[in-house]
Amino acid sequence: MINFYRTTIRLLFSCFLGAVFWITPNAMSSGDKLSAQAVQPFAGLVGRWVGEGRLGYSSGQNEKIRCRLTYFVKEAGHKLKQNIRCGTSGAKIEIKSDILHDQGTLTGTWRETTYDMKGSLRGRVTPEGFVVFVKSERIDAIMQISQNAKRQIVEIQFRGSEIIGMTLGLRKG
Repeated sequence: MINFYRTTIRLLFSCFLGAVFWITPNAMSSGDKLSAQAVQPFAGLVGRWVGEGRLGYSSGQNEKIRCRLTYFVKEAGHKLKQNIRCGTSGAKIEIKSDILHDQGTLTGTWRETTYDMKGSLRGRVTPEGFVVFVKSERIDAIMQISQNAKRQIVEIQFRGSEIIGMTLGLRKG
């Protein structure tokens, strides 16, 4: 039972962090990208995204992870509601988040519904995508998100955790 709990908590940390801010840009030139993303960073997200990646552990082991996300954009593109489902061979989670955008700054809250965990997040728009910081009683991590019109790549570094990192790729569809 303890192994199942540890696997579930690891999965929760990784899936939430990897999925909370996979943002897709508008199709535009790189010179216009930052200013347009700063105005409406959630443009193009509506719908379902799927993907997979790898979790890396301090023990040297790694594990395959699969995720499915559904995005709902509201309030003229400044509010994002998100449903996330992720799983490994040993555990599954479901996360709901609400994220607000204001002049290039991102803030929000999240709640994992299966294990009743919750926390906050903050981030900013960058020329390549986004940088996001996620915190709760058990989570402390930083994410860097790179994107193009149909794919998102997420890299996460964990602090004070058994999980040392995660890389995940998503596609719309």
